[in-house]
Amino acid sequence: MRGVLFSQRGKHIGINKVIFLVSFLVLGLYLIAVLPSMIQSYNRYSHAKETFALSLLTDDLFQAVRHFGFERGRVNVVLSNTGNVTAMESNRQFIENNRAVGNLNLTHGLIGLRAFDISGISAYLDTVEASLMEVDVLRGEVQREMNIEYTLRSPLMRQAWFPAMNKLIASIEDLLFHVYVYISEESSKNGLAFKLKMAALSLRDSAGPECSFMIAANANKSAVTRAELE
Repeated sequence: MRGVLFSQRGKHIGINKVIFLVSFLVLGLYLIAVLPSMIQSYNRYSHAKETFALSLLTDDLFQAVRHFGFERGRVNVVLSNTGNVTAMESNRQFIENNRAVGNLNLTHGLIGLRAFDISGISAYLDTVEASLMEVDVLRGEVQREMNIEYTLRSPLMRQAWFPAMNKLIASIEDLLFHVYVYISEESSKNGLAFKLKMAALSLRDSAGPECSFMIAANANKSAVTRAELE
């Protein structure tokens, strides 16, 4: 009797092993079948996550260009003003506010982008930082010039200010374009949206200096010079 029970138990265990092995084999075959799709889905998720993070960082750079553009133009207006220095106080405050926000946006964008493994981006980041250092030196001198009478100001300051700011803004735009190329390779849809933002930025950057010279000339009842137009 005991031998029959052991025999039945052995058969039961053998059947369980077969069921387990078959189930394991089926599960393995299923995983092999869906693995490519899982990998593809993960890659799409990773690319989407990366693109989203880059978009947020590039938004910081776009905002930095916007605020630096305001700073660039308004400094020119203040330095060109031949009237009372105290009358320009609201403009000086406007300059300080945009400078502070622009610096914050730029710093956040640069730090964030250094965390991404994008080929060749380090050179663009270094160029932006070098241009910012040059502008920071001028900012101190410009701040002093904006608080003294027009007759005491150095005409060289206005001549140095615009090229330095143009160089900084251009370096940020070059960095943005480099990121745009990378995003376009990852996603044509996101690349198109980025391209439209770049086009709008280019238009605003082209019109900004002209508006600044015209405002300064109008405030002083003078004409825009040929050098300024060029």
